[in-house]
Amino acid sequence: MGLGKSRTPELQVFLDALFVCLKNSSLHSPNNSAFIDHLFFQLESAAPPRHGIAARRVEACEHLSTALIAIEFAQEPIKQLGAAFSALEPHLAWSKRPYTGPDANHFAVSHGNALVIGPQGLEECPSALLGVSLMAPATSYPEHSHPPDELYLALSAGEWRQGEADWFSPGVGGAVRNPPGVVHAMRSTDKPLFAIWGLIP
Repeated sequence: MGLGKSRTPELQVFLDALFVCLKNSSLHSPNNSAFIDHLFFQLESAAPPRHGIAARRVEACEHLSTALIAIEFAQEPIKQLGAAFSALEPHLAWSKRPYTGPDANHFAVSHGNALVIGPQGLEECPSALLGVSLMAPATSYPEHSHPPDELYLALSAGEWRQGEADWFSPGVGGAVRNPPGVVHAMRSTDKPLFAIWGLIP
């Protein structure tokens, strides 16, 4: 991928590393590979870097260093991606998903999301979103569904579920595709869950 207009070198390094890791994760899935190509084609149309978005963290970010340390023991493409994210993270605006269901208080302090590209992100793109999710150990992200097609790259231990199927663990560097409208959820184990995701509205 080439350097986007006015795109910071740190963001471009992150995107290049992410593209390699996602393509590696989809070697046996042509559908996922096509989705990744389409996602990154859309990301090339992102606007120049945004200004005035204040970086901030949430309570769950206290688990970020633990999650990133685990990446250092992964294979080289994943390690490069982890290093690229670490350089980018101080500029991100972390937030929480509103939730009023069971364990709402625990969930509020045990999860965080940040957009890399999208509203409140480092760049804004009209046709794609790119972000990260972090969860403290023993935390469940509520079941939900949405029209956009979505792909996760797991960078830690953790489990995902779709519909009524059993929970499964993609492993570090594994991909999870959530087709439009499918009900899905994720949960951490005894370690923090950290993943990067992309959406195509």
